[in-house]
Amino acid sequence: MKSIILGLLFISAGAIAYPFELMDITDTPRRSPAYDLGQMDVLDYDLHFSLFPSWDTISCAAVIVFRNLTTTDSVYAFDLEEAILFAPEPLVYYMAPGSYVWEEASAYYDDSLLWLGLEYFDIDDTVTVSIMGFGILTGTGVYNDIGPDGNIVYTLFWPSLARRAFPCIDHPGDRATCTMHLTVPESLTVAAGGVLTDSIAADSGYVSWTFRYDEPVCTYNISFAVGNYAVIETTALDSLPVKSYAYPSEFTQTAYDFGRIPEMVALWDSLFGSYPFPRVGCVVTPMSVWGGGGAMEHQMLPNIGDVLITGGRTYETVVAHELLHQWFGDCVGIAEWADFWLNEGIAVYSEVLWVEHTEGVSAARSYMSSEETSYRNWVDFYGDFPMYDPANFLSPVPYNKGACWWNMLRWMLGDDAFFGFLPYFFDRFAYKTVITDSLETALEDYTLTDWDWYFDQWVYRQGYPKYKYNYRVVFDGSDWHLELFFNQAQMSPACTLYTNPLPVEIHTPDSMWEITVTPTERYYDTTIALDDTIDFIWVDRYNTICGTFEFDPSAVIEEVRRPGAIGIIAYPNPFNSSITISIDYINESVKPSSLVASGAYRGVGATGRSQGQVGLEIFDITGRLVADLPFSRTESRGDNDYSEDSGEDSVRLPTPLIWAPDESLESGIYFLRVSVEGDELIRRVVYLK
Repeated sequence: MKSIILGLLFISAGAIAYPFELMDITDTPRRSPAYDLGQMDVLDYDLHFSLFPSWDTISCAAVIVFRNLTTTDSVYAFDLEEAILFAPEPLVYYMAPGSYVWEEASAYYDDSLLWLGLEYFDIDDTVTVSIMGFGILTGTGVYNDIGPDGNIVYTLFWPSLARRAFPCIDHPGDRATCTMHLTVPESLTVAAGGVLTDSIAADSGYVSWTFRYDEPVCTYNISFAVGNYAVIETTALDSLPVKSYAYPSEFTQTAYDFGRIPEMVALWDSLFGSYPFPRVGCVVTPMSVWGGGGAMEHQMLPNIGDVLITGGRTYETVVAHELLHQWFGDCVGIAEWADFWLNEGIAVYSEVLWVEHTEGVSAARSYMSSEETSYRNWVDFYGDFPMYDPANFLSPVPYNKGACWWNMLRWMLGDDAFFGFLPYFFDRFAYKTVITDSLETALEDYTLTDWDWYFDQWVYRQGYPKYKYNYRVVFDGSDWHLELFFNQAQMSPACTLYTNPLPVEIHTPDSMWEITVTPTERYYDTTIALDDTIDFIWVDRYNTICGTFEFDPSAVIEEVRRPGAIGIIAYPNPFNSSITISIDYINESVKPSSLVASGAYRGVGATGRSQGQVGLEIFDITGRLVADLPFSRTESRGDNDYSEDSGEDSVRLPTPLIWAPDESLESGIYFLRVSVEGDELIRRVVYLK
């Protein structure tokens, strides 16, 4: 490999003649024309920024080292938008291998690209170019906002705005090491990504700060913030420097809100693998372009929008989210924008893990359920699309649905395998870029299982399953059987058939046990052998599956019974406001008939029944009668189940009774007792306020 040094000099005219055109932030990354040319792999950036006293102008210079990837081009391009080049005839020089004689070349700007006329190089030759004498105005990519303690100049290059600040290959798949030199008034503090390597006096009243990224960084994660800052310092993992930056007037609130950063880093270190960088911290910035409420995972120093600082850790999960990106998003980066969900899905799921760590499993389940509901509500209103190459990058699709993907994977693998896979995946691709196939390959290698179906249904296709289910308990004279029925009712265009397993709880009078059901067809049924009848079943009790579950009782017979038996259908169970109750009754000595509700009552009160009425009484766990609901017996309507061979009468109430508990009743277990024709049955229900 040969090393060739090139010099490109643009002579400054001393002032910027034209302002850069401002561009509104977009949630859709743009292609990098320079990356698409495939000419180079940038190895290192050496960037120089000087902040003028006016706060709205920054002079810039760049030294870029790249590895040559082409033998067919001699003119090379960098992304650079709205460039202002001050020399009317820029001079470009390069030095041939083994020679110290500079040769003249050319440079010109056209169509958002800076073109350098060099020469033909061999593959893998290392080339260095120096570009000086250009400037930028704050407003797009680099922002100048007023905070409570003065102006803050800061960067926010996501997704495709680094090209507005310096020549680069502005694509996440092209990462490089980087040095930043920032010359600013001596009264100001510079908070930047990377490690501070120097801070020396420059011209009168100015200080030059130098920061170094020794680990590869993508262009949108290169960052700095300049302003009046107070520093918060501590350590994590015994000796890792934790250095954060706060507005002086909000120091106490910020110190509290950032107070558990060491604990977060330690948790992620234990779950995902060793922390990959030499320092960590957060910086508060106005982030007005995102309404002040955004946050950005800049490498080693995430930006936290100032409206998120409350002094009460209200948005602590946001801090946890951005710190998790140090593992996934920064150290393990994406090679293509289409794989953006790899960054954000696991980061949202880290919020769930943080809540689980700080508040417990129940709170984490509620948090996860809320994230899933937000996704479904959003796509039901705005329309759906796949997580892969999403139509809207800042939507809940790559974020919340991505978290659901990881949550379901955790349940399918089990905690031991899941938390074993996370560091395996991280270690395998640390300091590299990945695509979705990288994750699938790693998962299949780790589990020795085919996961193609899971990626196909949940990553590359849109939508979520909408299950309708019902069940019946069958007694064949010696054994009990539970028959489960599932129908996936999602409609086009979100009509993917989902074949992931589902968690089901079966509650019997004496026990509870868990099973897994895997519907493989749109209309699916299965039978499970039981030792006893059941009180109720609970499908996806903890909202593990991203989807909806609706109990459809239209074809449900809770029990196929022997003559003289009573059946109660009560749904939903558990319930939180009201429960629908239907009664089945088989008695070979009774002619076909039906039971019709004569009324629905709340509270306690005996009604006094006449001959032929059916009794439904409801008791709490102390045996206290809390409701007494009468049914009246009527003649057959011809719509009941009836066997001519057996002569059995199968009676069902055509219009089910709805019981809405009195507000004075507490959550808990209640018992339904039905008596008819001398037979009696008790069924348990669960009331959750």
